[in-house]
Amino acid sequence: MSNLKPNYFWQFLFVIGTLFTTKSYSQNCAIVINNVKHPTSCYASDGSITVTATDQPGNPCERTVKLLKDNVQIAEGQATLSVGNLSSGMYSVIAINGCGCSQVQTKEVFLNGGTSTKLTPYADKGSGFYQAKNVYVCRGGTVKLGTQPLGITGFTITGPNGFTSSSPQGSSYFTLTNVQPSQTGQYTIQYTNGYGCISETAIYLEVGALSVNAGQDQAACFGSSFTLTASGSGQATCKNTCSVGTDSLLVKWTLDQCNAQGATNQDSYTEFIPEFPNTGNCTEVDAGNIYRDKGEHSCTPIIGSYPDDVGMCIPSMESCDPLDYDSDYAIKFSVSLTPSQIGRLSKLTFYEQSPFNWITTNGSTGINNYNTKYLIRVYKNDILIFEENERTTERSWNLETFDFSSIEEFNIYEPSTFRFELRGYCVVENNGVMNGWELNDIRVYGGCCINNNVENPISYIWSNGATTSTIVVTPLETTTYTVSVVDCKGCVSSDEVKTTVYPLPVASITGSGEICFGDSAILTAQGGSSYHWSTGEVASTIEVKPAETTTYFVTVTSTDGCTSVASHQVIVHKLPTPVISGDFDLCIGESTTLSASGGLSYIWSNGSTTNTITITPTSTINISVTTTDNHGCQNATSVTIIVHPLPVPSIIGKSEICYGESTVLEADGGISYLWSTGETTKSIVVNPIINSTYSVTVTSEFGCVESTQKEIVVHALPIVSISGNSEICFGSNLELVATGGISYMWSTGQTSPAITVHPGIETSYSVTA
Repeated sequence: MSNLKPNYFWQFLFVIGTLFTTKSYSQNCAIVINNVKHPTSCYASDGSITVTATDQPGNPCERTVKLLKDNVQIAEGQATLSVGNLSSGMYSVIAINGCGCSQVQTKEVFLNGGTSTKLTPYADKGSGFYQAKNVYVCRGGTVKLGTQPLGITGFTITGPNGFTSSSPQGSSYFTLTNVQPSQTGQYTIQYTNGYGCISETAIYLEVGALSVNAGQDQAACFGSSFTLTASGSGQATCKNTCSVGTDSLLVKWTLDQCNAQGATNQDSYTEFIPEFPNTGNCTEVDAGNIYRDKGEHSCTPIIGSYPDDVGMCIPSMESCDPLDYDSDYAIKFSVSLTPSQIGRLSKLTFYEQSPFNWITTNGSTGINNYNTKYLIRVYKNDILIFEENERTTERSWNLETFDFSSIEEFNIYEPSTFRFELRGYCVVENNGVMNGWELNDIRVYGGCCINNNVENPISYIWSNGATTSTIVVTPLETTTYTVSVVDCKGCVSSDEVKTTVYPLPVASITGSGEICFGDSAILTAQGGSSYHWSTGEVASTIEVKPAETTTYFVTVTSTDGCTSVASHQVIVHKLPTPVISGDFDLCIGESTTLSASGGLSYIWSNGSTTNTITITPTSTINISVTTTDNHGCQNATSVTIIVHPLPVPSIIGKSEICYGESTVLEADGGISYLWSTGETTKSIVVNPIINSTYSVTVTSEFGCVESTQKEIVVHALPIVSISGNSEICFGSNLELVATGGISYMWSTGQTSPAITVHPGIETSYSVTA
């Protein structure tokens, strides 16, 4: 706001013409002011004034005279008016026309009791001073509260909780640092001038209470996830704005009523009455006349427009420096809006020009010392909310538009008054007798809406970039996370939470990785303070005897309670399957070759270490072999070598026969037989004609073979003869005697050497010896 030039002092005594000290009223149709008594102080009300309105001599009537302050009538009388109990300030005296006087007459008088210094509240939140009655500051921020720079001393400020301070010499502001919600409240700034008059202004300071709690510090083991939840509170509440329907034409001043006939009308702006085309859904729209606090105006026709289209012309400020701006000479107009809930002013438009030549509605014309720039100021409830300098003027009519729709300060939530000030400046000397800036058709747009919603959003941002209130993190190491919350006022609060990450124990298992079936393995876990095996055991060392390849797990717990799992596979190798091949059924005296297979190396029960051995057992025996495979696993097998006895063959039969006889030889002692004759029956019949030896090979049920033999002696036949008669008589006996043998067998069945026979017929008798 450094380009504002404040009105530092109202330090003047107003003198109108000549102060009348005589009561001789010789002047016709005039206002005469006598007996001016100024108040004893700027806050006293003991001033007085006497006003007389003269008229044409001889008139029987008396003119009406009125006394006004700030456009409010405070007294009225006829001809002469004496008023007391007046305070300091500017008063207007109006004498009504009549009684021979054709025109209304006005005069002003200033009663000075020592004028207080006007104070305008200013604040600075870090981006420069601006006018403000209400200031919102975030917790912990810095704000300067004060007034416009006046270059004077003696300011004091009071505020909540007994706060009071005096500003440094030559400074008109106070600095509050690290503000807290407890400092919310109204701050009153006072100044006492040399007349003893006290001026004061106030600023309401609201300190945001936004805060955030990131929660308690947490600790967990490596690989764990942490759920961090931030809780924001105390955030500001921001009111919604109207999104649509706020661009209605609310007020316009056509300026067609412009009247500059005579000096009185040139100084008066009462003809510029507003029109209200639309309420824009507002409960009430009000506006006043366009006016200037000081200075005259003229009227200019709008060439080429509709009939009677008239604009207003006002003098410009010659300086090109906006700091020389004096608002008393600006064109001013105010618009008041009463919303049911929410409203805003959205736009201002008007036509302007500062032509090379001026022309008035009475036909006068001349060279214009034109101004090249203009400035604008907008106040909301007497607080400056918008200003712009260096606006370029045109030499012909030009439409100017100001869009306020995106400026927060133009939103309203309660009845509010916007005051606009326009002032041309930076005059180019063009050898004219006057300078003028011309305006026409001023319009103000806006409207109101119903929107009950208020907003108190709060947004989160974590140091890891997350934007939710709750986050899940898995830090690799101990980490401190910071969360910041932002509310709709832009305030920021931060907190942090520490996540301690305990390292996992380095679990390991030592022990056998390979065993043979049937063996045990010793497994030892390391790296923690307690252990829990997949077998259910809780000792650090366990013994296992798996029947097949098995993976064992151990959960190792550290002193921090962190766990880690290690695994160890015990490979169980199958035992080799040794096989002994060979002949396991022997007959006594036989040998057998045994071969072992199924491994890499062998050791027999007889001490041999080759895979093949030859043995000749004499009796049934057990023989075993132990084989070792490529894993070092061993297994044994055994076989029984049965040694069968040889069969005991025998030949039953005659050892002696007579020549020509046959005999049966019968073998025994086996289950199969092979005779030297080639026969394979158990019994054979032989008929040797000489002494002969017969052999038989007997095979037992076990396949064992043994042979035996038998000699048969063949005896020559005896030479038998029968002696006796070959003829006898019937009925006679005959003795027959056999010789040549030792025993005899007669055909009669008798066995004696000699027999007696009694054949009845011719009979042949034989004997076998």
